[in-house]
Amino acid sequence: MGASPLDVDNTGTSHPDVENRSITRREMVQRQAVKTNVGSIKRILIIDNNAHRYVEYLKEMTGIEDILVCESYASLQRQVQGDCPEAVLAYKLPEGRFPREMLVNNPVIKWIQLGSAGVDHISPWDPQKLVVTNSSGVHGPHISQYVLAAMLSHNQRLMTYLSQKERRLWLRHDATLLSNQKVVVVGFGRIGRAVGEACRKQGMEVIGVNTTGRRVPEASCIVPARELASAVVDAHHVVITLPLTSETRGIVDQTVFEKMSPECFFIDVSRGGVVDAKCLLKYLKEGKIAGAALDVFEEEPLSDSDPLWTLPNVIITPHNSGDVDGWLDRVAEMFARNVSRNNAGLPLDNVVDPIRGY
Repeated sequence: MGASPLDVDNTGTSHPDVENRSITRREMVQRQAVKTNVGSIKRILIIDNNAHRYVEYLKEMTGIEDILVCESYASLQRQVQGDCPEAVLAYKLPEGRFPREMLVNNPVIKWIQLGSAGVDHISPWDPQKLVVTNSSGVHGPHISQYVLAAMLSHNQRLMTYLSQKERRLWLRHDATLLSNQKVVVVGFGRIGRAVGEACRKQGMEVIGVNTTGRRVPEASCIVPARELASAVVDAHHVVITLPLTSETRGIVDQTVFEKMSPECFFIDVSRGGVVDAKCLLKYLKEGKIAGAALDVFEEEPLSDSDPLWTLPNVIITPHNSGDVDGWLDRVAEMFARNVSRNNAGLPLDNVVDPIRGY
């Protein structure tokens, strides 16, 4: 069978060992149905309010002068219909729901390059009419740094000290070394492997969870997805890096949380919906797990009435674990290379299969 969501992460990238396995006839038909080239591109529309940083670079690298910018969803329909771009570089803007229908249902648009690794906000689409590529490979190093920062914050008791500072309390607490601690990384694609490598360099025991249980060098050992619940037993940290698909929705549920120890710190850098949010909240409120660093939520922005905001053992970030200085430039570089590949008649990189979701 082909790569499963447990062998990829929210970059949508599978492990080579998985890609080399034989696939079923049904999956072969699915793969053949996904276009990997869209013909000549003469006009590009960028949906981004930071596009001024890289528009001239794209013009220079692609040789395409007709590159337009949309900085608001309010003007998107007018620009799409009036300017008729064949390709769109699309980022989520901070102004409400992503306008999926305007893009996937437009007959002129042949290719959408997403600024994100995840594609759940644009699914589904017809692969015979539209090619979607993601930014797989851009975010791994940044997210692994985020994960380490969250672990260190927990182990150094920084949340406790911040609380003490507000109350002007001078109390000491013992910290804990990461070395020799057990971390379980659920989803061992490119991001999962980057997280695993970073943790190994800290002397941690890295348990990776994928579909097959096949070994990879970034993990101390790999366990198959069917053993996810037993894998988290005695873990000091659990990190979720999965894409959101029909197979992964709600995969981290009661059966998994009940196996975690009260000392376990939970980190979610995947997609909202992979984790059972109600179950997570229950275990955090009741102290059945030590705490959490959460970067993704089922509804974003997170409502100001959500009880997660009130929990002292929870770190909340606004879905930006992969955002660091220069990441927009790296997406632009990836897009420029793909435009050049396309116009040379070569297959695009990072083409997403809408049936699998990665």
